[in-house]
Order: sequence, then C-alpha cells, then structure tokens
Amino acid sequence: MHNVCIKQNNSMSIVQRVFCFLYMFVLIFDPADRIFKLKMPLFIIIFALALFDFIFNKKIIRKEIFVICTVFIGMTLMSIMIGSILKIDFNSSFAISKIKSIMGLFLIFVFAIYEDDFIKLFVQVLNILIVVIIILFFIDALGFASLRDWLYDFGNKMQSFTINHRMYGDVNFASIYFHSSPYLVLSVGYYANRLCNEIVANKEKKLNDRIIVSCFWSIITVLAMFLTGTRNNMFFSLIIIMAIIFYKSKNKLAVFYIYLALLLMLLMLFGDVIFGMLDFTESSNNTKIQTIYEYNEFFNQNQIVLLLGQGIGGSIYSKVRGGYVEITELTYLDIIRWWGVFGGIFVIALMFLPIVYIYIAKKTDYNWLIFAYGAFLIMIALNPFFFNSVGMLLYALVFEQAVRVKKDFSKSKATMYMHW
Repeated sequence: MHNVCIKQNNSMSIVQRVFCFLYMFVLIFDPADRIFKLKMPLFIIIFALALFDFIFNKKIIRKEIFVICTVFIGMTLMSIMIGSILKIDFNSSFAISKIKSIMGLFLIFVFAIYEDDFIKLFVQVLNILIVVIIILFFIDALGFASLRDWLYDFGNKMQSFTINHRMYGDVNFASIYFHSSPYLVLSVGYYANRLCNEIVANKEKKLNDRIIVSCFWSIITVLAMFLTGTRNNMFFSLIIIMAIIFYKSKNKLAVFYIYLALLLMLLMLFGDVIFGMLDFTESSNNTKIQTIYEYNEFFNQNQIVLLLGQGIGGSIYSKVRGGYVEITELTYLDIIRWWGVFGGIFVIALMFLPIVYIYIAKKTDYNWLIFAYGAFLIMIALNPFFFNSVGMLLYALVFEQAVRVKKDFSKSKATMYMHW
C-alpha cells in the first residue's frame, strides 16, 4: 500500500486546532464523559473536517497508519467474535464500551494528514491539568472544607478526580488524583528534553528566559505528579527526568555517580517512606499480588482461554476484588486473557512498536519519547491506563510521531547513499 495524495501545505486551520484542543481537554478532564458530554460530538467534528481535507485538498496519509488501524481494529473484532463463540463469562456491554474507546485510535488519521505538532498541543492541555492539581492541593491544604467537600463529591460523581490522603510509612501524602494524571509522563519527558536542549544550545552558559521557563514547567510537572499521591506517578516522574538527563549528558559516568549519591541520600532521609510504598502487605500492592495468583489459577483451569483468548468483554472471578471483573489493574495479563498468549504477544508488540521506530532512527529530536512512552508502558503493567479514550489518544500521538521520525530517517539515509 502506498502513500495517498500529496500536497505541500499540510497544516491545520485554526478552527480545526481549536476543536482538537477542546477534544483533548474533554478527554483529560472528563474521561467518563459525564460533565460536558462532548467526547463523541467533538470526535465526529474533528474526523469529518479532516476527511473533507483529505478528499478535497489532497492530503497525505502514510501506509503505516492504515496498517496499524486495520490491524488493531481487526484484532479487537476478532477478539470479540471469539468471546461471543466461547461465551466464557462474556459481557457484551463491556465489549461495546471498549470498542468505543479503541475507536479513538482513528484520530491517528487526523494526526497523519497534517504536519502540526500534536504532541505539543496535548502537552498544552496537560499544562492546564498541572495548574488545576496544584490549585486543588492549596484548597485542601488551606482548609477550605466546604469547597473541598463539594469538589470531592463532584469529582467522584463525575468519575474525573478525587481529593484524598494516603499514608506511606508515617507520612501523610495529599492525593489530588485525576484519572488522567498518569498521562503527565508525556509532559515530564517533553519539558525535561526541552530543558536539556536549551542548556546545550546556551553557548554563553548563562540563564536565559527559555531555560527558566523549561525548568519551571519541569519542576511543577513533577510536583503535580507527586501531588496525585500515587507511587507510579511519583517514581516515574523522577525516573523519566533522570533517564533523559543521563541520555543527553556527555559525561555519563559523572551523572551516574551523582544519581547514586542522590539515591543513597534519599534512602537515608526517606527510607521509611520509600519502603512503605514498596511494602507488599500494603493494601493496593497486596491486591495486585493476589490478582497474579488468581490469574495463574484461571489460566490453569481455562487453557482454551490461554490459547485463543476469552475476548474483550470476558470476565475473571477475583476473590480479592469481590466478584467478577472484566478488567484488572494488570494490563498485560488482561491482554493475554482477551487475545490468548499468541494474539496477546502480538498486541503487546504493536504497543511497543513506536519505541522501535524511534530507536531505529537513532538521532532525532523525539528520542525523549522512548523514555516517556516507555515509562508509560511500564506503568500500565500494574494499572489499566491503555485501553481507554485517553490511552488510545496517547498511542495515536506517539505512533504517528514515530512514523514521521522513521520517514525522516529513511529520507536522510537515502540522501546519504545518493551523495556517496
């Protein structure tokens, strides 16, 4: 399959950018579609405008985009068909809800038609989330009890966010948790990369506005992830920044020793808190461990599911969770349960494909996505963040950017051989 329709000017109109921004905003702040109820209308408008552009203005779509959408949707329909045939604790309503979420992947066509920086646009929406998290933290910390209680009820009712506190060791952590907050890993990587680039480009070795702004957003993004109160967000916000700095550094040995010293210092000062977070007997950790045992028992009793899959919509009985559940926090085990071991490994490979594309391209401005998106793929091992509207949006953004990077690398490689 070849690229379709070529035109030189591939930028979005202002109206289209506004609709894209609003759609991303709705996904971040209203993932359950209970507040604005605009998820589907905005999706249809964005897709219709892009389709009009594609047909009448001769836009371009690369073949990899067609392939990934066809394969992903095909795998989903095949999974549901197998689930409908086997009927092993199959929930058709849940299957339909997941189809709606995975259909969000079609936005990759919109991103592919234009040459705009959609990752930057998404980061701008995440900036609003960062500010809101910090504001809600101060509302909680300063004791505005009636406002806090109203926000708590509203956030939980709309399944958007919750305001709570969590104990790790002897320390009480604020938890201003938005269900979309894990996607802040993209912001952490974006600003850490920008900060490193600004420092390298600063020949005068003096502070300038760009370095200050990049440093500011890097710090408050990490702060916001800490204020969500989850271990995943805390640990990976630091890991992403440290990995990008290490990767960009010319003196990696010195950076390694600095990191080692910082780790020892943190263990000395906050060892009880860190080990409290990692304690297997802690409620959340224990639930995940027990779920692994339950999965082992389930696959032993249902080997046909291990081979062919139960289908998206299939459920598993979980004693520790109090009944049948269609989705657990163990994403990769859920994938194997839905698609079987062979189909599951194939789907997981598709999830990691953007990292392969970017890695092959080697020197690129988007190498930071390896760390940010890679961290996200590790995070979802113990959290159900991928197969929802925001997860599909993130995958579409990263995959489309990876295809661009791969295309640019192929062009530069071809040019190099021509000169030779």
